Formats: sequence, structure tokens, C-alpha cells
Amino acid sequence: MKIDGNDYQIQKSASQLSKSELGADKNKKFEKIFNIFDKSGEKADGTLSKAEIDNALKTVEKWEQSKKADGELSDKEIAQIIKDNPELKGLSKKEVKEFIKTFLDLNSKKVEQEEAQEAKKAEEAKKAQEAKKAQEAEEASKPTEVKGKEAPEKSQESGKLQDGKKPEEPKTKTYDYVVPEGSTFKDLMKKVLLAQGKKEDELTDNDYANAEAQFKADNPNVKIRGDKTKYLLAGEKVKVSTNFEEELLDSKTEEAKWLARAGKSKGSSKTNKTDTSKKTDKADKTAKTDKTDKSKKNYEVVKRNADGSEVRKYSDSPRRAVYHKQGYPTALYAENDKGGRYLICENAARDLGLRKTYGSRVFGGIYYDPKTKKHYQWDKKTQQFDAYPAKYKYCSPDGTMRTDTPQKIITDKKTGEITEIYEGGIKITYDKDGNQTSVS
Repeated sequence: MKIDGNDYQIQKSASQLSKSELGADKNKKFEKIFNIFDKSGEKADGTLSKAEIDNALKTVEKWEQSKKADGELSDKEIAQIIKDNPELKGLSKKEVKEFIKTFLDLNSKKVEQEEAQEAKKAEEAKKAQEAKKAQEAEEASKPTEVKGKEAPEKSQESGKLQDGKKPEEPKTKTYDYVVPEGSTFKDLMKKVLLAQGKKEDELTDNDYANAEAQFKADNPNVKIRGDKTKYLLAGEKVKVSTNFEEELLDSKTEEAKWLARAGKSKGSSKTNKTDTSKKTDKADKTAKTDKTDKSKKNYEVVKRNADGSEVRKYSDSPRRAVYHKQGYPTALYAENDKGGRYLICENAARDLGLRKTYGSRVFGGIYYDPKTKKHYQWDKKTQQFDAYPAKYKYCSPDGTMRTDTPQKIITDKKTGEITEIYEGGIKITYDKDGNQTSVS
């Protein structure tokens, strides 16, 4: 079904929806419409059961067909709804429409959540069953302990017992590798994974974690240094599980390269970390690598579009941002470990650090981002938040974005907090850094 050009599903029902979830506990006009649904053969209790939601969806579908069965709920049909239901007397077409949109949207989200939870449970049950079978198979394959001299000897070559002892498992074959100057630990792990046949755009954090675990097992005496950016000593000889089939670098040469770049004498701590001391050579001052810039900005550009915009991926965060070629944000979205976008608005907003507005509390979808100091509207088709132009200052209690000029501005000299007062008594508060902290 379409409402104002947007699609809403009316085939599936959530397990339940409460009055508070739909905003009908504080909005008396919403409550009037809610009460029509909260008595479908059952006692009104402030919660719509699955059966009541089923009936409500059928009722909405019937309303849509009252004038013209074209799959779109029109203003004329909404006017007919108000006319046919005396309890809705005094409500505007806009108010009725907004409640129906809120009801359909929230129902769809809860259906998605519940289906995702069921899928997760099924997957966990499947994994548990597989683990149980694997354990049973392992137990069945264990040799029975044989005591006494009459125990038959088994050949180690066949992988079986000899003198009642299990042969040692062959160790993973390793190859020598000299750490090149200017390389990070992650660079080495990526090189190992790519050599194993993995594709760069499909590498996951789990792949890197497994590669690091194998490296530590192969190099128990090698220290991995650094916190946010891990690294090894330049010129250090290590063991890797992959043969790169390339000429082995000279350890002393790589160390000398680092000493020359860092401007240090031999004997100084030789790391692959960017030197933060003051440089006297002009070339050193300007020779910043992409990795250094990404570390400072805490993001990397993972995609450049034909229109000049770019997609930025932030480290240690599901945050992804689309930036216009002129350098301002146009959209935000959250991405999971597998590269899929968050489907549920509230979860995406939470993990992106967005703040609620009147638009998110009542109608759903409008949030404020303190990092970019902009408002965003959720688009359920693209699963992303689209940015409002900077001229939009706040979301009013009726859920609409406003561009008003403040009638009065009050500055707290002690805290640096700024309060803007708009027409109708709307107050917007900003902290000393310009972050919008509240709308009231």
C-alpha cells in the first residue's frame, strides 16, 4: 500500500504493539485511532495483540478501497474514514494519516526484528547441532586405551597408535620473512591472506584475527607493538605460514632505511611507527602517507562515485558516511561485520551515535548527529539517513523540520552553553563546542 508515495507492507503482523510504542499514550488524538484497533473482539488493554494487528491491517486495507481500490490511501479516503467513525470527530486528515503511517511503519520494523531473531535462533540451533555431531564424531574416533604387553603396535605412518602413544601432529610449515621498512602489521596480515587466495574486498575482521593468531603461534618470541596501529620492527626476521616466492630482504638494509627516514642513529628504537619528532628536512615535513592521514582522520575512503562523492569508513565503528565532492556529508548509514546495512532505523541511530528529535519520538526517522551537526531523515528503502540542508535548525513538536531564525539567544558565560529561543517558545540548547544537546 502507498501513502504519500511511500510503500507500506500490510501482509505480515508483529506479535504485539503497545500504545506507548505508537505514541498514543501521550497523544490523545492518536489514542482515538488506537482505540478503534484495541477492541477487535478482545478487551481494550493498551496493547495490540497479533490478532488485533491482523484485523487492523485488514481495516486499513478496507479504508484504502473505500473510494478507489488503486493501492494508495488518498486524502479523500481518509476524509471518508473520519466521516464513518464518529470517535474520530475533531481529528484532521493529516493526524489520521500520520498515525496510520506510524502504525504500518512500526509494525514492519517489529516484523523484521522478530524474523531476524527467529533466524538467529535457528542458526544458533543449527550450529549447536553441528557442534554436537562433531563432538560425537571426535569421541567415536578416539582410540581405546590398550594396556599390557599384548597391545598390538600400530604404524605412525598410518596415523595410528604405536606403543599406546598418539603420534605428534605435524606443525604448520612456515617460511622466513623480513619485515620491510614502512610496513604495518596489518599490511603483512593482508599480504598473507591475499596470498592464500582471499579477495581484498571480502576480507573481514575475523580473517585478520585468525591470521594474527596463526602468526603468534608461529612466532612466540616476536613482539607485536603498537596500540591502534600495530607494527613490527623494521628488518625483523619472522616466520609466516605462506611462501611469497620472493627474494628475502636483507634485515640490516631494511633497518638502515628506517634509520635514514627517521633521522636516527643506529641503536635507536627501530619501529615502523610514524616519527612524531620535529623534522628539519622540508621533504620529511610534507611526506605524509595515506595511512598516517587515515589514522588522524579516523576513516578511510572505501569508494569514490562517478559524481565525485565518496564513501568513508570509520575505524572500530559501523559508521559509514557519504560526502559530497565539496566536502560536506549527504548521508549516514551503519554497516555490520559482513558488509550489510542495518535494516532497523533505531538500531542504526543507536550505533551511529545519533540523538532523538521530536521527529524520531512521534513519527520516526528524524535524528540529529552531533558529529556533523546536521539533522538526518531515515530512508527505509536505502537503509540510510539522508542529510537535511544546514539551514534546517530543529525538528518542531509536530515532527516537521524548521528553518526559523531565533528570536532570542542566551549565552551562559560560566559554561559557554547557548540557548536559542524560537517562535512558539521552542528552545534549542548547544554546549560550548556547538553541539545541539536538547530541544524543548
